[in-house]
Order: sequence, then C-alpha cells, then structure tokens
Amino acid sequence: MGATLDSISDGRVILGLGTGWAEDEFKAYGYPFEKPSTRVRRVSEAAQIIRKMWTEEEASFKGHHYEIGGAYCSPKPVQKPHPPIMIAGSGEQLTLKAVARYADWSNFVAWFGSPEAFSDKVDVLNKHGDAVGRDTGEITKSFAVYVLIGEDRAEAEAKEAYFNETMEKRWGPGFDRKAPLRGTPEEIINQIGEYRDTGVDYFIVRFMGGDFQREADVFSALVLPEV
Repeated sequence: MGATLDSISDGRVILGLGTGWAEDEFKAYGYPFEKPSTRVRRVSEAAQIIRKMWTEEEASFKGHHYEIGGAYCSPKPVQKPHPPIMIAGSGEQLTLKAVARYADWSNFVAWFGSPEAFSDKVDVLNKHGDAVGRDTGEITKSFAVYVLIGEDRAEAEAKEAYFNETMEKRWGPGFDRKAPLRGTPEEIINQIGEYRDTGVDYFIVRFMGGDFQREADVFSALVLPEV
C-alpha cells in the first residue's frame, strides 16, 4: 500500500512506524499488548522487510517474528532508493537504538519538553549510531509537540489556562507540565529557533488551546512566514 500511495502521490510518502503505547488501543483490535522490547523488535523487523520489498525484485527475510521468502512488491515506489521510513518514539534504550539501525527519519514524540531535553535525546541517538557505524546526521529529525498560541498576551494566557484545566482533568490535580511551543507568535518563533539549534528539522504540531481552527489560522498567518 505504501508503494502504491507513493506512486499515485508522485513520491510524497513518508512511512511512519511506531511501537504503540496505549494498551486499550491494542485490546480494541484484539492484539496482545507485548512488552516494549518485543514491540520494538517487531517494528525493527517490519522496517527491514519493507525496505527489502521496496528495493529488491524478490525479497527474503527471516526474523524472530516475521518471515518472507521470494516476496515481491509491484509497482515499486517512485522515490529512490525508497520512501523515507520513519520510526517514532523517544525511548533511549530500545527505540532510539532501532532508529539508529533502521530508520531514515526519527520522530521524537515528546508532547511536553524543552530544547535541552531534545538535545539530550539527539545525543543518545548519536551514541547508538556510533555503536553501529551509522552517521545519524543523515537521519531527518522531527519533534511532535503541543502548541498553545494566542495572537496577543491575553489570548495566549487564556489558551494556557484552558490547557492546564484540561490536563488536570486527565492527569489529576497538580499538573504543571508546559507545552514546548506556547505564547504569542513572536515568542513561539523564538522557541522554534531554540529547537532548531538543537537539530530539529521539522515539527509535528498539535494545537491544544480549545479552538483548533483559530489557533491553526494564527500559527499559519503569523508564525510560518517567519520560520
């Protein structure tokens, strides 16, 4: 399906893989919620199989969980040698090790965070790359973040108050974690610059201030042209 989508989109596919984290989502589809190491191993094997099928005429692979023999994929993807394979997650011992081995793109999932925390994750990825002889500079890096934006200071503070109230309902009283990108457009532009200095290539944003369309419009009009 990924190869077909790459063909009909004229080479615009990025294939995202992840281990999952919400047990109820696994149960909803009747899948066992396996331990993290097993889920990471499954994703690692899947990435290897997909890469083989996209680049080889007949692909064979024998892993712990999956096995193929003489499998083929036709038509091949438009992008050469293949569409980027993204592995999402920030786990330092397992996920980032798999990223260093098998991914073209790393999506650091940390809806809450700071430039310093992101930089630490990149350092861990680099160490895993060194261990397997991979230049992790060739891996595209994106950061999935919550965004709270208001056109002026009053609106920005109202968005943050709504966010805090919503998070307390979900996580309980005393919630005090901050969205990585928050404030007025000018403040968010500066925050984006700080993250870029640590190695972020792209952001995957989720507006959390209670009015998605309004926030997306403000972000598109006043932030995107400046970054």
